[in-house]
Amino acid sequence: RPCPLRGEKGMIFLGNLLRAVGDVGSLLINAYIFLLIITAFASWFVRYPVPPFVQAVYRLTEPPLRFLRRRLPLVVSWIALSPVVLIVLLTLIKYLLFDNMSDYGSLLLFKGRIGG
Repeated sequence: RPCPLRGEKGMIFLGNLLRAVGDVGSLLINAYIFLLIITAFASWFVRYPVPPFVQAVYRLTEPPLRFLRRRLPLVVSWIALSPVVLIVLLTLIKYLLFDNMSDYGSLLLFKGRIGG
């Protein structure tokens, strides 16, 4: 039995799938970077008792930051650089993986629509 997603339909399906995964991945990384920025500002300005929203943000961002702090104890003066390192790594992943995936999906959509 032949595959129903061969040819033009297959390229359009794969193009849409790659665009969706790339766009959602990019959106999630942007949201996580925003949470990291909130964490950095909260560590400077929020005092005890810590509001529930800030506690939730800490629970989401602390595991990768703790991992980086153990591997790279980067502190310059009184500023911890682990959030900066994590933001740079996430940005690289976003541009190298998800943005390219979305661009390739757009290319497949274009090729699928013009038939070639």
